[in-house]
Amino acid sequence: MENTGNTGGQRPKKDNSKTILVLVIVALIGVICLLIYSNMQLSDELEMRSQQMEADSTSLSLKTQELDELALAYERIRMEREELGLVKDSLNKKIESLNLFMAEVRKGNGKAISHMKDMIARLKLELTKEDNQITALKRERDSLKINVKTLTKRTLQMKDSLNYLHVTREELEEKVAAASVLKAENIKVSVINAKGKEFFKDQYKAKNIDKLKVTFVLADNIVARKDKKNLTMRLIEPSGAVLFDLSTGGGFFKAEGKDLAFTENQTIHFDNTNQTVTFYYLKGSNYKVGNYTIELYSDGHKIGETDLQIK
Repeated sequence: MENTGNTGGQRPKKDNSKTILVLVIVALIGVICLLIYSNMQLSDELEMRSQQMEADSTSLSLKTQELDELALAYERIRMEREELGLVKDSLNKKIESLNLFMAEVRKGNGKAISHMKDMIARLKLELTKEDNQITALKRERDSLKINVKTLTKRTLQMKDSLNYLHVTREELEEKVAAASVLKAENIKVSVINAKGKEFFKDQYKAKNIDKLKVTFVLADNIVARKDKKNLTMRLIEPSGAVLFDLSTGGGFFKAEGKDLAFTENQTIHFDNTNQTVTFYYLKGSNYKVGNYTIELYSDGHKIGETDLQIK
């Protein structure tokens, strides 16, 4: 009877041990779930931060490029003023300040980077004022018939004094010249038949072509001077020969160090307003079947190219 009583008294201890073990396991599972959840949240946060850093890097790159273009535009303004025989100390200080600001941006100066947007907006506004002033000065020069020799002499005198941040005048002129080259965008080729109806297709039948129409837009370029630009079109046959007729406006021009034949030519006044330019070409005879190349030039620089399929 005594043995039976002792056995019955030990069962609650075993039950308590099992309960504690279950609680420990449940607690461990809870901790593991919490760690997994925390890890997922941390991973999502890191991914978001990575995407934000990538977006910030792209934005910074675009703003830096915009600042570079503005710096070249201000150099162009300074050169135009020098050609007019004028010196503007405030402009020189502004260019010096801009270059110092850009140097701080490239160093990763957080304060400079945070002010880039405001700096760009202010520079664009001031650049417009400078451009308007240059235009007014040119008109005044023309109306007063300023002596060209005197103007040239002053320009040469100013050349000797141009020494900014160890960058030579020649290097600046090369940069401005390169950035000033226009670019043809959204180039479209259409066909006008003998009845005057215009068609837009991937391929055209030779018998349906009376005139070719080539249209494009001049891209925004704040560095390029707002003055006359000579635009040239070359229509190249499948054989590689250029179509041109001296009696209808074709001829030869110098481009990139070579004498090239051209099909059509025209002069416009560039005003940096995304101008649309159109060339019309009347061949006067049947076209050969094959792939034609259309090249576009501005003052001897190639600014765009497209093709034309004729079957």
